[in-house]
Parts: sequence; C-alpha cells; structure tokens
Amino acid sequence: MNDAIESKMQFVKVDGCYFKLETCPTMSSLGVKTCDFLILKKARPSLKLLIIEAKSSAPQPIDIGGDPKRWDRFIQEIYEKLLNSLLVFVGLKVERPYHEISELPPHIKEAPLSILSIIPCLVLRDHPDYALPPVSDALKSKLNPIVRSFALDPPIVINSALAIKYGLVESVV
Repeated sequence: MNDAIESKMQFVKVDGCYFKLETCPTMSSLGVKTCDFLILKKARPSLKLLIIEAKSSAPQPIDIGGDPKRWDRFIQEIYEKLLNSLLVFVGLKVERPYHEISELPPHIKEAPLSILSIIPCLVLRDHPDYALPPVSDALKSKLNPIVRSFALDPPIVINSALAIKYGLVESVV
C-alpha cells in the first residue's frame, strides 16, 4: 500500500524529504492527534517544511449557515493536529528523549532548524476555490499565537487542484 495516499490524494513522496507522522513510533507512543506527514521542499533560497493535514472536505462555515459546534470542532481538531505535529517535530530535531524514537528522513534531519521555513498546511480535497478563504481565515486566527511564537510561515489552506499546481499532490485517486 502506498503510504503517501491520504483522503484519496496521492501526495508527492521524495526520498529523504517525506515523513509519515501519523504512523511513526514516536507519535504512536504519545497517543496524541497528529497531522498526516511532513514534506520538505527545497525552494531557493530557503528550505520549506510543510506540516500536512489532508481532509476530503470541511464543514460549512458559521457565517453561511453552518453548524457552529461542528465548525468549531473541525477548526479545533486541525489546530491540535498541527500544534502536536510541530511540537513533536521540533522535539525530534533537538533529540528529546522520547520513549519511542522515530528517525527523521535524512534531508529533514539535516535541514537546519534555524533557517527552515515551517508552514502548516491543510489540503481539502474537494473544496472549491471560493470556499477556501473562510477555512483559511479561521485557521490563521486560531494558529496566530503559535505562528508568532515559533516564527512560522502563515498556515495555508488549499484544495487538491492547488496542491497539484504547487507540486504537493500527484493525483486524486
């Protein structure tokens, strides 16, 4: 089975630049919610590490008649997954003594944390372009203290078509 398929999207898997978070021993032993994986993109002049959570869809935003509880639960779940993934990634980079240690792939392991652009990324497979901004705005608002505290790039919310355009997804399966 290809472990780079999430929410019926075939993500790009480059050796040494791809790390499956949700099944790594460290995350499994911690028992916390996690994103799907990390992808390292070499973009001159910097290195970009995307913390990727893939979903097939998102609930309707509150401002267009969506259920407030369902919307808040969805944003909270994505927030928790992104935060936990960031913290454990940093823990692995600085070699914290976890009970179960996962080995980061070579290019991710060697990338200097001090110059690494870290980008939280939510990929919503079937979400239309016009419906992405409300999800993006809510996630940016929720993650703002973390983005500022860790000097992260702002989170991005894209659909499968944009993910293909940006070279993150090969195809929708």
